[in-house]
Order: sequence, then structure tokens, then C-alpha cells
Amino acid sequence: MPYQELAKGASLKTIKNELEVLQRNNDKTSVLISDFGDPYDCERKPAITLFGEYWHIRSVLEEFKRFDHPFRILTKCGTRAIKDFDLYGPNDEFGWTLTCDNNTDSKRNEPNAALPEDRINALKELTKARLKLG
Repeated sequence: MPYQELAKGASLKTIKNELEVLQRNNDKTSVLISDFGDPYDCERKPAITLFGEYWHIRSVLEEFKRFDHPFRILTKCGTRAIKDFDLYGPNDEFGWTLTCDNNTDSKRNEPNAALPEDRINALKELTKARLKLG
């Protein structure tokens, strides 16, 4: 499925404006949140700080739901994202990367990411919720 990227540096206001434009143009192209930064930042609270604005990814997903616009999440945080699964619709996708199969390598290569078992547990919850894997 084709997709657009949510631009790094976007504010919540900018995101709302872009969703309004996509809605006016009847453009239902899925938006990737995010290919170059983790929306669930494992090291800090699950929030995005841009241009002095501090907001949680849930606020962004709520806007996508309000506009009935499809999105894709790409994260390394595993189960931290489960609390937002209720905002996913039939055209939304959840994806994550799993680069190591043990905690030692994972901590060395991805020090701020969730451990492999946590990411696998997120997959199990995704399956239970019958959501799309991106």
C-alpha cells in the first residue's frame, strides 16, 4: 500500500492541517508514523517534543481516527504501544523491527529499544486484537 511520511518536525497543528487537506482532496493514502524516529521513544515518556510542543503519540492517533485517515506505526517499543490499539481501524497497521534474538545483543545494538521478548509480546497482543501487521 502506498504511504506518505509524517514529517519530522511536524507539530500537532501541522498534522491536523495536513489531515484536513488530505480529507478535502479525498486522499486516503496511509501515513507512516515514523520511518526515522520512534513515536514511542523507549528512553523517555512516550511523547514527541518538537518546536517546544510536548504531546503524546496518542494525541496524533486520535486525530487520525477523528479524520478516519489510515496510518502506519513503526516502533521498537513493543508492548508500550498496546494501550493505543483501541485507536486502530481496519486500514491502520502496526509494525516494529526485531534485529536481535537475545537481550545481550539487543542491549548492545539497540540500547533504548524494548527487549526482543517485549516486542514479541506486542505481536501476540496485535494478533489477539486482530490488527494489521505493517
